[in-house]
Amino acid sequence: MTEDSPQHEVLLISADLFLGSRIQGAVTAKGASLRTVARGESAIEQLGESNFALVLIDLETPGLDIVRVAEGANVRHATPTVAYGPHVKERLLIAAKEAGCTEVLSRGKFDATIGELLNRHLPSNK
Repeated sequence: MTEDSPQHEVLLISADLFLGSRIQGAVTAKGASLRTVARGESAIEQLGESNFALVLIDLETPGLDIVRVAEGANVRHATPTVAYGPHVKERLLIAAKEAGCTEVLSRGKFDATIGELLNRHLPSNK
């Protein structure tokens, strides 16, 4: 593969453009590419069509069915899934843990540690 065609692809399920641009920069710096979907229904389709190296899930994404997304990533492809949401929405965070997400974090923790998360879960391109 050339430098222009990254080996690994990350799926971001989020409608948040601000955090999405930060994630884009971190993923690109890691040598991977990012595909973003802004609706939960689209995420299910994407998981069925591609094999992602990592799935990042904003728990406040419109139309998100966390159980179906986690199953689609974990069962079919054994893909690591990192879900994040507001720390005050404990039910969302618990639902993501129960659905089988690899990691579940508050949005602040996710934002502060995105580089570490990518290093931990994204295979090296080297």
